Amino acid sequence: MMAARKKNSRDFFARRMLIFSSMFLGYAFFYFNRRAFTFVIPHFIKDVDASKEQLGMIASSLMFAYSISKFCGGVMSDMVSSRYLFCIGLFLSSLCTLAFTLSPSIPVCTALWFVQGLVQGAGWPACGKTLKMWYRKTEFGTYWGLLTTSSNLAGTAGPLLSSYLAINYGWRFPMYLCGVLSIVITFITLAVMRDSPQQLGYGDYVGNDPANSQNGTKSSAKKGKGKGQKVKEAGRLTWVDIVCNPYILILAVCYCITFAVRAGSDWGQLFLIQECGQSEYAASMYVSVVELGGAFSSVISGFISDRVVAKFQSSKCRYNPRLPVLVMFILASVVSQHLLTFTVNETSSQVWVLCVAMLIGLSIYGAISGFGVMAVETAPSYISGTAHAFVALGANVGGFLAGYPLTAVAQRYNWKAAFFLLEVLGACSLLLMFVAKQLNPKLEKVSKKKLKSN
Repeated sequence: MMAARKKNSRDFFARRMLIFSSMFLGYAFFYFNRRAFTFVIPHFIKDVDASKEQLGMIASSLMFAYSISKFCGGVMSDMVSSRYLFCIGLFLSSLCTLAFTLSPSIPVCTALWFVQGLVQGAGWPACGKTLKMWYRKTEFGTYWGLLTTSSNLAGTAGPLLSSYLAINYGWRFPMYLCGVLSIVITFITLAVMRDSPQQLGYGDYVGNDPANSQNGTKSSAKKGKGKGQKVKEAGRLTWVDIVCNPYILILAVCYCITFAVRAGSDWGQLFLIQECGQSEYAASMYVSVVELGGAFSSVISGFISDRVVAKFQSSKCRYNPRLPVLVMFILASVVSQHLLTFTVNETSSQVWVLCVAMLIGLSIYGAISGFGVMAVETAPSYISGTAHAFVALGANVGGFLAGYPLTAVAQRYNWKAAFFLLEVLGACSLLLMFVAKQLNPKLEKVSKKKLKSN
């Protein structure tokens, strides 16, 4: 009996690692598709006569659509299979990237990248839901951070690989290659990925109540029609509880600002080329080092916050133990933005530029990872996708603001003015996080108070 249990346990952890690996690879290509245009911008503007505002329009079209679709994807992850949501989104994203290589004009490019944003929203909500079902709370942040590094891996290798291929074969070739490979990865992920351990007949290894899963929610609704069951259903959280929760609202606003800073860093390569006289290769290195720093930061952020959660798990802590860790990373991002704005110029050495890029990546991605984990943890599994979707909606609004609005500031003034604006906004988010520390981080308690008052 004991031997069979150990064998089943080994099978579970092996299968869990296989599923994690498939999501890691799949989301890396999700991200590569989303950033494919950004990676080839220096080469795109040589072939297509595009202004800063037109480039901003293309970037903003994706982020505007992504802000809508990621919210919808989060809600859908609570209702449909995460596996199919993820794979269908990756397949459609691949087709959009391939179509972009055939686009004849700026308006067509903008329209295609808008569609790209619509399908991109299926990726991360499906990943977050799957992680919630396969990992314990004390390891959730670490694996969330590890999965986030898939985007950093694509972001690190992407600019260098895309730049090399674009120089030798034109800007369309790296995007075409990305689209073809993504289709292959889609079918690999479809064969491996599963929504929850219960789908494969495993026990409740991670402490998630099956009633909180998608299938469990449906089955529990069919069982029992007595008074007790009606009371239980009446006490279940809804999207109204999420939208009206002040803690969630502050997370969404701060995530908006943080992601605007993150998306704004993409324009750093044009700042280096146009205002600092750096080479295209140096600018690509800047983007790659930001992503490389982000890869370390996501893991470090998750690991540290998991250790803090484990330490305070038995104590009655009024605020989320992950919050001080998040504040530390936001503060570092403000400092790094200040260094980029006021210390990088025509006389800066490439070593210093890359050091600033590393600090930007180390700080901003740690904060992004922290926001995602805290959003998911505010709600039980059956509505965690919706909670994350609402907070992530703020992030995508920030990404949109870092597109056309930020490039309009740069067009009217310069890139330094645009980056200083991001620095000021980052300082404002720090103040809001101190307000969040005074609020109740548990969504359940807010809803119970509302029910009692009614």
